[in-house]
Amino acid sequence: MVEEELLAAGCRTPEREDCRIPAMASPPSPPRKKRSDCLGRGKRVAPPNNGYFQSAELDLFFARPPRRQVNGGQVVEKLFG
Repeated sequence: MVEEELLAAGCRTPEREDCRIPAMASPPSPPRKKRSDCLGRGKRVAPPNNGYFQSAELDLFFARPPRRQVNGGQVVEKLFG
């Protein structure tokens, strides 16, 4: 009998005051900004006096060899074309 009454009543949310979720008085504050990890921290750094790269090896690395093109059995060398 008791089981039948419980099944008939079904499940209900508790309505007592101590079972309620308390209301918030004010919304939480926004999260703080992360600190910048850059080295200059907004200050500009002057470029180096000698330039960034001055190396003969660097020039050789980016140098393009002359391009060979065949026109009717004749080899024509073109520079940067």
